[in-house]
Order: sequence, then C-alpha cells, then structure tokens
Amino acid sequence: MTIETGNAGSQPQQRSRPRRDLDTIGGFLDSCKDETPILLYFDTAEGIQRVPTLLGDPPTVGQLRLNNYLRPLLIRERERYQIAGTSDAGWVIRVNSRFKPEEYLRESKALTS
Repeated sequence: MTIETGNAGSQPQQRSRPRRDLDTIGGFLDSCKDETPILLYFDTAEGIQRVPTLLGDPPTVGQLRLNNYLRPLLIRERERYQIAGTSDAGWVIRVNSRFKPEEYLRESKALTS
C-alpha cells in the first residue's frame, strides 16, 4: 500500500483502494508535468536512502519518464515538497530497492539510439 502525504506537516494518508497507475514510478510520472522536479530515493548498502547523483540534481519528470528501468519500480511513499524561495513544487518519491546504475544507463542509452 502506498503512503501519500500532501503539504508539509500534514498527516500521511493510506489509500484503502490503491490505484495501479499511480503505484509505479512510470505511472506516477505519466501523471506529472515534464518540468516537475523529482527526488527519487533508493535504498543503499548502509541501510539509508539516497538520491543517486547519476539521476541529476534534481532530475525532472521529463528526464526520467521514458526510462524502462525506473518505470516498473513500486513506490513506497511519495510526498509533495515546496522548492525554497519559489512557488514551484516537486515530489519526493521513495522506493524499497537498491539503485542499479548499469540498468539505468543501459535504458538511458536505449532512449538516445
């Protein structure tokens, strides 16, 4: 079950009927604008979560949307965040898996060929 939170300070809400299209990274990215920033957190060997630098700083939906390595990954949690000093907002997405840079790069190269 995916946990969703809205604005900072709001209580997490669990959806009793998950919508399949928003439970994967690909389905969720398809529902966002290309310019939306995404902070995509993966598990590490140390047991903490980090955003891989390989993804960008921060990556946008348009940069990640078509990567077939990312698309099927299940979202554990997502939270909207406000970008400091602007009216722009983005998403923090957490997955319960380790980042596989070789698979990400292989799928990224497939997009450019």
